[in-house]
Amino acid sequence: MIGRYAYSVHGEKFVGAYPTRDEAVERAFEVARMLPTPPSSVFVGKRVAGDPQAKNLARNVIRLMRERALSAVGDEAEGYLAGVTKEQEADLDKSLAESVVDWLERHELAPTFFKIEAVSEHPVPQARRNGNWKEEKEVQYLGQAPWGL
Repeated sequence: MIGRYAYSVHGEKFVGAYPTRDEAVERAFEVARMLPTPPSSVFVGKRVAGDPQAKNLARNVIRLMRERALSAVGDEAEGYLAGVTKEQEADLDKSLAESVVDWLERHELAPTFFKIEAVSEHPVPQARRNGNWKEEKEVQYLGQAPWGL
C-alpha cells in the first residue's frame, strides 16, 4: 500500500487505494457530486502502511528470558544474559523484527490499517450544464395563477 493515495469527502475518514494523487482526486470529485449536499472541497492523502510494531523487542525478550531462567533454576541463572552488549541487542532486534514480519506475512496477519500523510485539499468544480439546458421561470407573476383564476 505504500505510495498509494486515498480520499475523503469530509476530511475525516479516508478510503480507497489509488496509484496516483490525481486518480484519487477524480474519484473524490465523482463521489462528492453524488452526495445530496456536495462538499465544497475534498481531501487526498498518501497512504502509509501501518507499523506492525515488530521493532525494539530485544530488550523485553532478553528480560523475559532472564526472568524465566531465574524462575526455573533460581540463583544459578543470575548471570544469564546479564552482559548483553548494545551491539548484540541491536543484532537481536534486527533478527526478531525480520522474523516477526515474516511470520505476520506468512499467516496473513500483517496490518491492514494505515495512516494518512501529506493531505491536500481540492475544491470541487461546479457541475457543468449541457447546451440543451433551458432556463425555467422559477417565480410566476403575482396575481397569475396557473389554473386561470
